[in-house]
Amino acid sequence: MFVTIEGVTLALVGLIAVDTAPAVAHDHVIKERIDLMRKGVLGNFKVIKAFVKDGKGSMADVEKVAKGVLAAAANVPALFPKGSGRPDADEKKTRSLAKICKEWATLEDASRLLVIGLRTNVIR
Repeated sequence: MFVTIEGVTLALVGLIAVDTAPAVAHDHVIKERIDLMRKGVLGNFKVIKAFVKDGKGSMADVEKVAKGVLAAAANVPALFPKGSGRPDADEKKTRSLAKICKEWATLEDASRLLVIGLRTNVIR
């Protein structure tokens, strides 16, 4: 059950890394996106991964941080407005590629699957 969640999260993170980059007009959304991915997804996901791989923490800890990942995942698509990725935005500000706009349905699906996986397997 956690392997699926890990795979979906990594797919989502991978898609975001390959996504759209920031333009000057999108500096604020880029900062929000980076903060959300670092804290809301990756930061919380480290706790889940430590529990699954190393047995650290408890299921209660996992459930608590899973709620943070859930909230973050639901907000990911909104933080990728068109033009907020490369080449429109400075590559020093974001690693997101314009490809995300071309594969928008994939981003939405990954976000939706992560939400479903967390609600089904982790959050009570």
